[in-house]
Amino acid sequence: MSGPKITTSKSTLMHACLAYMSPELNAIDYIIRGPYTKSNPRQVTLPTEILLLIRGWLFPTITAHLIKQSMTALAVYEQSLRDLLCADCIAYNVDIYGQDIWQWEQFSGACSCNPGSDNQIPFQHTHRTTLRNSTRNSRMGRHIISLDPQQFVDAEHWLESYLYQTATLFEANRRGHEWSVPSGTRSAPPTDIWDVVHSALREYDCEVTGEFNERKRTRNRAGRDQFLVKRKLVQVVPSHFRDKGHPSSDTSWRAEANLRRAGMDLGLLLEHPHPPIIPVKFSPHSTRRLRWPSASNSCYKGQDIVELFQTFFQILASLLAACLSLPITFAILALTIVCFYSRPRSFRIL
Repeated sequence: MSGPKITTSKSTLMHACLAYMSPELNAIDYIIRGPYTKSNPRQVTLPTEILLLIRGWLFPTITAHLIKQSMTALAVYEQSLRDLLCADCIAYNVDIYGQDIWQWEQFSGACSCNPGSDNQIPFQHTHRTTLRNSTRNSRMGRHIISLDPQQFVDAEHWLESYLYQTATLFEANRRGHEWSVPSGTRSAPPTDIWDVVHSALREYDCEVTGEFNERKRTRNRAGRDQFLVKRKLVQVVPSHFRDKGHPSSDTSWRAEANLRRAGMDLGLLLEHPHPPIIPVKFSPHSTRRLRWPSASNSCYKGQDIVELFQTFFQILASLLAACLSLPITFAILALTIVCFYSRPRSFRIL
């Protein structure tokens, strides 16, 4: 008889565990779990039940924001790689290997026929992430990944590296706040995004299976022949079912309860929007400028600056139209009243 398990995608699991260590969630967890004393009272007086509802809404919102941010960063990174080639080299690779840039096996760097390119100059892309601290001062963190076409095997390999750097920023921000790190719970910094996953699941006495025993990843494209195709889905199971072959009824009940709590707290059973990683249509004449979106953890609706200005100008135009139409309306009304009572000859019917 198989034990309880939760089947989810690796992307959902990685982003959920990354959201679990985000500054926003650490802050609300401290508010919920923090001790209430007269010397150090809570900043809010909301009941714990309402705070848990707020946390239940906040967590999937943060996860969805991180997913959207990752997909945007991946698209920009792929476009930055294409900008290393000229139009003819891009057309050649597309004709031979297709639109997917990760399948361009002969793509090893900037082409010599591209004006202004230099293979000796290390290209890098940076991505800024705003981390809000307790004094509401923003601190900027950067993702720095060299533009080496052979550095990553595929998009998933790049995603793991990108999420690991995000986790490093979150960990640095968390260690900068003594209140968010309970005494006796400090651990070594993560060395891989899957360390973050294991650490988050360990708090629920759970673990992920079906992936790491069979994974054999090469660190670049040179060993593509030895690369094993990894499964897109993983299983989260209670740790007790691996330690004990036939657990007792009490242990089975506790294990299932821990698994359900992990699935609920981490949002593993929710359907998050995962845009398919499809090779985008691109123009060979695109610029070499690296375009990176700014991500703020205080807003997760995805409304960028352009949309904000468009909304502002629409409201401003409506106000101006109202200011212009009101005087004209009052003038027409006054003229109608004057004409009604004066009754000039030209307006008289009888």
